[in-house]
Amino acid sequence: MNCRALGRIADPGRRREDRRMVWTAGFTRSFVARAVSVFGDTMLTVAAAPAIGATGVGAVLAAWTLPFLGFLLFGGVFADRLGARPLMLGADLVWLLAQASSRSPSAPVRRRCGC
Repeated sequence: MNCRALGRIADPGRRREDRRMVWTAGFTRSFVARAVSVFGDTMLTVAAAPAIGATGVGAVLAAWTLPFLGFLLFGGVFADRLGARPLMLGADLVWLLAQASSRSPSAPVRRRCGC
């Protein structure tokens, strides 16, 4: 390695520029959207814990994790062939439809107060 290359590595101003290139507006929006999505996914276990107990929470986590691992194996192949953006948008659309169909507005709501 020559002195010029070492100077570029040690230059703090260059590191700042590199960080700016990563944290673009599009990346920030994607990062925030993903963080909110993951936070919402984890609320399932928090909400389910009082109702179904520790064993039920374990079953819910297993039911969520096993398909995730299965799709993770093939997701890279599909992303290489289709592109990451269309694959992510399609996956989010499927997720939205699954969540919307799991609780229809016409389904009766049971009250726990015994009324």
